[in-house]
Amino acid sequence: ATDILPGTMRLLDAVAPRLGLHVDSLVCDAANVPVPDDSADTVTAIHLLEHVDDTLGATILAEALRIARERVVVAVPFEDEATACHGHVRTFDLPALEELGRSTGRPFEVFEHHGGWLVVD
Repeated sequence: ATDILPGTMRLLDAVAPRLGLHVDSLVCDAANVPVPDDSADTVTAIHLLEHVDDTLGATILAEALRIARERVVVAVPFEDEATACHGHVRTFDLPALEELGRSTGRPFEVFEHHGGWLVVD
């Protein structure tokens, strides 16, 4: 598990064992994750891409694809306007997610469930 905020990873490190889970955590930027290619079966970017511009979002998606052996799962909220109080700088809808999926050159699907989901295989 990764996050740019050390406190988030400390919280995960404290809670996971209490839930009987082993989780390796790493503080890093999602655009530059210091792990080898194909390091994880599935990489998720959950409610992340709405916080960054298109260029950085494309870099983050490329990094997720580099790390993933099997799939990348992206979740974003659907908003008419970016919710600045939550740090959102851009919005998504199904056509925007479809374009993001096409940009990968890989098989993908998009769907709506409490926001939007992009699954790239």
